[in-house]
Amino acid sequence: METSSAGVSRMRWVPPALLALIAAAAAVEAARLGLGEAGRPGPGFFPFWLAGTLAVAAAALSWRSRGEQAAVSLDGVGSSHSRQALWAFLGLAAYCAALVPLGFLLATFFFFSAETIIIEMKSWRTAMQTSAIATLAAFGLFQLLNVQLPSGYWMR
Repeated sequence: METSSAGVSRMRWVPPALLALIAAAAAVEAARLGLGEAGRPGPGFFPFWLAGTLAVAAAALSWRSRGEQAAVSLDGVGSSHSRQALWAFLGLAAYCAALVPLGFLLATFFFFSAETIIIEMKSWRTAMQTSAIATLAAFGLFQLLNVQLPSGYWMR
């Protein structure tokens, strides 16, 4: 099936609209974790505000791009960069879905590993080392901030 560049450019509002929907769903799930109270954020506080901000920004981008014609060439559609962006997006969606069942440590480690391999094109060994350091640093930061993180079903 062939897609014309005019047809693709008319649909520019769709990807940010889908991102806004996914971010809104992530915000709802984060709110279920508990937002906490003033001075004592709950485990869903940061994910809720992060997902909420992403949802608002994506909705604004979708609204702004409706009816716009693409200003850039669509020659790059289907290139390796487009595939990387798609895999990165799918990885983020999988991370949001896996955060509660797997817990912060395991889900974040897998997410960072996948993103390092897909975006940075690093080796498995480098990805594992970098991901372990980044995950532990993020975990330590959240512990310092006294933020409750999802522990996952396997830790219960």
